[in-house]
Amino acid sequence: MTNFATTAPTRKAPARKATASAAALPTSKTVKAPAPIENEAPLVTIEDIRGWMVDADEKLKLAHDAACPGDYIETLLDHICHSVIVKPLHMIQRSDLTQADAGYVYEGLFPLLACIEGAIHLGQDSILSPTLDAAFELLDAAQTALDPVNDAIRALPEDGAQMVEGDDASEFSPVSFESLGIETGAYCMLGEAVAIIQACAEAASSDMLYGALYVAYRAESLLSEGVAARDTHMCEDASAPIAVAIAVLEAALRELDDVALHGALRLLDLAKSSLDDALAGDA
Repeated sequence: MTNFATTAPTRKAPARKATASAAALPTSKTVKAPAPIENEAPLVTIEDIRGWMVDADEKLKLAHDAACPGDYIETLLDHICHSVIVKPLHMIQRSDLTQADAGYVYEGLFPLLACIEGAIHLGQDSILSPTLDAAFELLDAAQTALDPVNDAIRALPEDGAQMVEGDDASEFSPVSFESLGIETGAYCMLGEAVAIIQACAEAASSDMLYGALYVAYRAESLLSEGVAARDTHMCEDASAPIAVAIAVLEAALRELDDVALHGALRLLDLAKSSLDDALAGDA
């Protein structure tokens, strides 16, 4: 993640080769960063961050609507639009946002960006690519601006994080990490699933499997970091990518009937259930 401090993002999405079919995907109105003051870098405000996230959400919905129903990338985008982005987007739009709330959104953007990276990989060189790239850049810039060292975040009240409807207060409670069994349960099962998918992807040369593998790798990396730090909040970041890997692998199995992949799917299901159950018991 690039450190922009308190300046507006200047990164642009990677250039894509234009195609005749690119015009088929409508574009949403992009929220512009504030114009710079003479001899000063343009400051990023909470309203800018909100605008970037709302604009990214619109772009993701456009990409989802343009994807072929039932296709693996459509399955992934459906999960992103209706699950992964929902809580961070809801939280950032609160009028009484606090520093803790901003931290909640900051952390929530990690799995969201990982999922979009998976979608970009799956939709490489398609008409969806420019829209997905733009959504990623907006959310990456928003996350950078949400860094707690930035002035806009430090100016917020320091009250504790507020619950998004449907959240459980136990998500923010300390626990004895070892008692949850995450390392011996979810982490081991996820690693086994990744190894199976990798072997099958190399044998089948399937883009769908590589898409599932990409997201599963990301989930494994996040969970590994959480286990190493003995941090349940870091482990929680792996739950959404595991769900995405399950969705993409299920789509792949519509075309590939492989016993080993069915085993990997079962391991992913068990890993997610085990992780979510452990986190639910965090009291």
